[in-house]
Amino acid sequence: VKRRAGLPNLDFVKDDVWNIAQHGPFDVIFCCGLLYHLDRPREFIRLMGEQARDAILVNTHYAPWDWYPVSTFSLSAIEEHEGLPGRWFAEHNAANDAEREKLKWASWDNKRSFWPAKEALLEAIRQAGFDLVFEQYDTLGNILGNGTHEDTMKNHRGTFVGLRSERFAGS
Repeated sequence: VKRRAGLPNLDFVKDDVWNIAQHGPFDVIFCCGLLYHLDRPREFIRLMGEQARDAILVNTHYAPWDWYPVSTFSLSAIEEHEGLPGRWFAEHNAANDAEREKLKWASWDNKRSFWPAKEALLEAIRQAGFDLVFEQYDTLGNILGNGTHEDTMKNHRGTFVGLRSERFAGS
């Protein structure tokens, strides 16, 4: 379903995120609250790299390392998936669509999601074609301490920015 927003370069589309190529390319992709619900995050980062001409902004949870003392979430032990270290998060055990419909904050298609470790997430963004990759620290929850605010740390969440420097050269 595609809806025009009254602005010449803005459309709203309701579709499966894996169909992003059918709606691109885009100048910038803002991926907020989605990546940590996917069972193939590296593959989706690669897709964003193919569809974003200039930049991506990704607000997501990431997997903490074993040495980290506290977590809000029940995550698996560190494993490798898609060539990335990270942890699995159980989304749901719903048996049918009616049960899944009640789970507004869970993934629909996969019963578990993979959260890459922060360093692996940054590298996956770089490998998707963004030669400048940053963690943005002044986002919600990070404002009080450059990413060291207790809630931010317990939730293992951050905003990551990937830029294609050649698109900004000479600007």
